[in-house]
Amino acid sequence: MKETPFYLVHGWDAQSMLRAMSLSRKRGSGRKSAALTWRRDVNRQHEIGLAMAKEYQAAENKRRAKEHSDALSGLEKAAVPC
Repeated sequence: MKETPFYLVHGWDAQSMLRAMSLSRKRGSGRKSAALTWRRDVNRQHEIGLAMAKEYQAAENKRRAKEHSDALSGLEKAAVPC
């Protein structure tokens, strides 16, 4: 049994997309096409997403390090006799 490709199931038409992307390159350099604008928007959103993910990971690493340090400090205090 052969599986249906992902793009057919979800309504993505690869040929139309590639045609739109290739046509935009053939047009004059001064004209912005819809495909070129779309690609720029997608790339911008991708970069924003990567920056947000990097920021979130740094914040989580800092939070986990503090939580770990606090837990160790508590254990060390309990181990020291008064």
